[in-house]
Order: sequence, then structure tokens, then C-alpha cells
Amino acid sequence: MTHETPKQRLARCTAAIEKNPTSASAHFNLGLCHRQAGRMGSAADAFRKATELDPAMAKAYVNLGGAYFLQWKFEEAVAANEQALEIDPNLVQAHFGMGQAMLYLKRPEDVVRCNRRVIEIDPQHGAAHYFLAVGLLAAGDPRGAREELSHSMSLGHQPRPEFLRELDKAEKKILAASVEAQDQGESGQGSEEQNPEQ
Repeated sequence: MTHETPKQRLARCTAAIEKNPTSASAHFNLGLCHRQAGRMGSAADAFRKATELDPAMAKAYVNLGGAYFLQWKFEEAVAANEQALEIDPNLVQAHFGMGQAMLYLKRPEDVVRCNRRVIEIDPQHGAAHYFLAVGLLAAGDPRGAREELSHSMSLGHQPRPEFLRELDKAEKKILAASVEAQDQGESGQGSEEQNPEQ
């Protein structure tokens, strides 16, 4: 079996559309071809056409969401993944892709929600545990973030150094606040005047 070059693959996928322009699969395959070549605008056009021809093709919506994401069109990425989930509510890729877009939209509660759903479907999804940790930290829960980070690392996912620094900072801040509160509590004990007549 000969290996197909990207140029040959593009020619084959384009020919398939010329032969059958109403084939959703042919447009989907062309989208994959463009995505592999890094042409995200063309990939999005092809995936969008596939969804028009077959509105039940969930994988076309997921890939459309991915193409939008890689173009920094995060709202559109969310919308495409929501369409996929209307067709199949258990699509791990759609929940995960939506969570990634929510991260860039600075919506930590939605990052948490999406990654929790991924983990419900696939408990061994190391990246989902990691991004759940990221969402939890952004939402103000460093303890939960540390637990999910540990879980993700046990599944082989390596955290970004920037995240580790932010988590350490958040944990130190909580520890410092706890020590300060404890010091204030101790300094308040026994400071009330006593009645010398007693």
C-alpha cells in the first residue's frame, strides 16, 4: 500500500466532492484534509457544508468546533460542540472541546462543568482531570485543583509549569490567611481585663 501525500489526499477528496457534491462524508473528509494541512478556514467551510448536508453528523460539528477553536473563534466553537451534543450527549470530544473554549472565554465554572462531564463518561481521561484542576483553581478552589492535578498526573498527563506556579501561589495564600487568622485568634484570648475583686 502506497503512502498518500497531502497533495494527493487533497486531490482525492476534491475529486470525491466533484463526483458527489451532496455527500456529507466527502465534505467531512475534505475538512479533515484541510485541517491536517493547517488550513483551518477551509476546514471549517468543509465541516460546515457536511453539517448542512447531514445535520445528524455529530463528528462534523465536533470537528467544526475544533477548526473554530484553532482560529480563536471560541463562541463559535462552543456553539458547534453544543450542536454535536444535541445529537449525542455522550460525545467526550464535544464536552472536552467545549471546555477548552470555555477556558479561553474565562468561564471557569463552565470549564469545571464540561470536564466533570468528560470524566463521568471517561474516568481515565487524564487531560480532563488536568483541565478540571485548571478550572477549579480559576474558580477559587485550590484544594480541589490539587486533587484533580494528582489524578491527572497518575494518568500520565503532565501539567504546565505556569499552572503549577499559580497553584502553589494560591495554596500559599490560603496557608498565610489561615496562619494570620490563627494568630489573631490567639492574640485575642486572655486580652480582656479581669475584675480584681473576684
